[in-house]
Amino acid sequence: MASGNDQMMEMFLYEMGTLLEQLDEVLLNSEKSQELTEDAVSEIFRIMHTIKGSSAMMELNLISTVTHKLEDSFFLIREHGIDQDHFTELFDLMLDASDFLKSQLDAIQNGAELAEENNDLINRAVAFYNKLKEAQGHQTSAPAAPAAKTAAPAPAVKEPAPAQPSAQPVSAGGKGAMHFEIFFEEDCGMENLRAFMLVSNLKAISNVVAYYPHDIETNPETAMEIMVNGFVVTLESQLTSTQMQEFLEKQMHVSSATLLTDEQLARRLGQAADVSGARYEACVFFEEDCGMENLRAFMLVNSLRSSCKVISYSPADIESNPESAMLIGEKGFQMILESPLSFSALQDTLRKGMHVRSVTLKELSAAPAASNASETATASSAPASTGAPAAASRPEKAQEAKHEQAQVKEHEKKHNSVKTPVKQSLISVSLDKLDQLMDLMGELVITESMVVRSPDLKGLTKLDNFQKAERQLRKLTDELQDMVMSIRMIPVSGTFQKMQRIVRDMCRALGKEAELVTMGEDTDIDKAIIDSIADPIMHLVRNAMDHGIETPEERRKAGKPEKGTITLSAQNTGGEILITISDDGRGLDPQKLLEKAKKNGILTKPASEYTEKEAYMLLFTPGFSTKEEVTEYSGRGVGMDVVKKNVEKVGGTVQVESKLGYGMSVILKIPLTLAIVDGMDVSLGGATYTLQITSINESFKAKNDQVIVDTEGNEMIMIRGNVYPIIRLHELYNVPNAVTNIEDGILIWVQSGDDSACLLVDELIGEQQIVVKPLPKYLNRFGVKEYGISGCTILGDGNISLILDVGAIIEKVLEKR
Repeated sequence: MASGNDQMMEMFLYEMGTLLEQLDEVLLNSEKSQELTEDAVSEIFRIMHTIKGSSAMMELNLISTVTHKLEDSFFLIREHGIDQDHFTELFDLMLDASDFLKSQLDAIQNGAELAEENNDLINRAVAFYNKLKEAQGHQTSAPAAPAAKTAAPAPAVKEPAPAQPSAQPVSAGGKGAMHFEIFFEEDCGMENLRAFMLVSNLKAISNVVAYYPHDIETNPETAMEIMVNGFVVTLESQLTSTQMQEFLEKQMHVSSATLLTDEQLARRLGQAADVSGARYEACVFFEEDCGMENLRAFMLVNSLRSSCKVISYSPADIESNPESAMLIGEKGFQMILESPLSFSALQDTLRKGMHVRSVTLKELSAAPAASNASETATASSAPASTGAPAAASRPEKAQEAKHEQAQVKEHEKKHNSVKTPVKQSLISVSLDKLDQLMDLMGELVITESMVVRSPDLKGLTKLDNFQKAERQLRKLTDELQDMVMSIRMIPVSGTFQKMQRIVRDMCRALGKEAELVTMGEDTDIDKAIIDSIADPIMHLVRNAMDHGIETPEERRKAGKPEKGTITLSAQNTGGEILITISDDGRGLDPQKLLEKAKKNGILTKPASEYTEKEAYMLLFTPGFSTKEEVTEYSGRGVGMDVVKKNVEKVGGTVQVESKLGYGMSVILKIPLTLAIVDGMDVSLGGATYTLQITSINESFKAKNDQVIVDTEGNEMIMIRGNVYPIIRLHELYNVPNAVTNIEDGILIWVQSGDDSACLLVDELIGEQQIVVKPLPKYLNRFGVKEYGISGCTILGDGNISLILDVGAIIEKVLEKR
């Protein structure tokens, strides 16, 4: 396989991955509703067609062959519909094809060897196509598929005819030929390669006679020419011009496709027999603040060449001298033109140029009287010599200029009507670059803290100018941090959507009925965290299907609906994200878990001393499985321990809740981001600890007589009518020299989810942004996270501060009580 260049392959992998995700979504939604709408069929056909053309260009011949066979079937479905009896076979075929295509893309990304053949999938696709043709009363015979450079071995069954009609070649401009001028979306890049991909797609449904520029495959410089002047293709097809235009406009990154007459084509390619005519002098002013006037002048010149002979223009160095933009802005862009167009037609042509504000046109070759008349008839808002303000001072001229501006905007609106604004505003950025950006942002935050809190500046921090500069620096750093964070944040919906396929396949394999319900899928999470928790979520969904959801017969006997429900939900609680995987299946039996663990010899204390919650957590012990038989999906004792490790790797925790006979829930508590958070530094026994600001409700001084002690000696305090437990951090962490008298210290009212408590610390030091650093891996063996130490950060003076996890602290203390 010859990839051409790395950038082209990277674009191919990104676009194909996106298309396959769209394909899975359309297929699963259609299967769920048992309906193939026209939009769904058209979307699948477009995806198959695009993948076929792109993979052929990349010389991935097996991918091209497979998608070509599938495209044939969807062409028939689009034209004639499909009987519902064929739905199951179609969806199975398409989802298996999707899996194969994903495996090939994964192999490319990982540098693995690609499959050389897949006769089983190709034969199934061909057989299904023949079945559709028989159902529609067509013959099943067909010519062989076009040969590829490294084609897969021919399947044993007959290959279907190409879905699209073929035609005999005709000469350019001959009867039946159509000419189209095509423009791609702005900033899409590599226009020459996109034009080549478009030609490849067109060859499947038409006879491509010619295209211009001719050297798009070998000359990268044609990309600029296509961006400015567009791409022209002449073709013949059994499709009508309207159908062909619709087809072209649906192609990837195509913004417009315009049908040209033979005369327009000749002028467009500079082949007109006579472009001579009257000679004109034109002065063009562009809209104020449009920018890059030199490049806009260059684009205007190129657009005029199809209907005019551009004799000269000034400034003459618009292509190479950026400073000519300022000169054009001040004095306008001067041109000498020769054109067969009438005075008014040429004037309209100039006015319709992109961002053109005003035009002054003068005919040079006419008689003096006619010349004067022409000058009088000029509709420019201002000549170059007087400038726009004088003309704008008169009401009729101002109204005329306003009308001209409206025409220009209307032209731009029409020209861009088929563009997708969202696509124009998005670019693909390597995750490695985002990681580097985040690291630099973290270092910037640390450096800011070092500068502001430097001991050398002691005393100067009270100066007004210094405080003003500090506040401004903090404001800019906060805004920059928010911007960097938002770039990395993506919705969890993509990960949730992939679970639909797992539930669907396991229902078929295990003979169960279940549906996946998603909630909060628009919750945004750091990209690095989503990548880390995708596998844990998949394991938990598979576990819910295999262990939790019962068979329809078992559910019927238990008085449940035959179809089970698996719920995936995401919730932003401020400082962390809660992802819950729940099912309404059989639930967990703590006693059976303990018996199985005892049998496997993995209990660390007598079974009678285990709480219900500790029994549930045995599921995450390596080698533990409740399945008696090893199946495709479970029974090997791997999976759940990997879930716990991967979640903890990103600073998260796992909790299990269950009720026997009613279901089970696994709750993943993960940080919103791994990078930078707002923290409150507190002092405890001379050491510094940090709490996340999002966990703090209030801090206050308390009197001893406000403290309530229950019969077991637990301390509590009432805040606004509610009683909250008091947690002495120095006792939890065995910190010496800490404040023990509540009146001498300070209470911090904190909250995590539905749990609240008041932490006793020595004093508050102050708020600052902190860069979260993970704890060394060897500390995990001591269970420090269970005691509420989630990470650490570097302070401005170079010392280390431990970051406290409020939720884990509350949970640990209340568990002991």
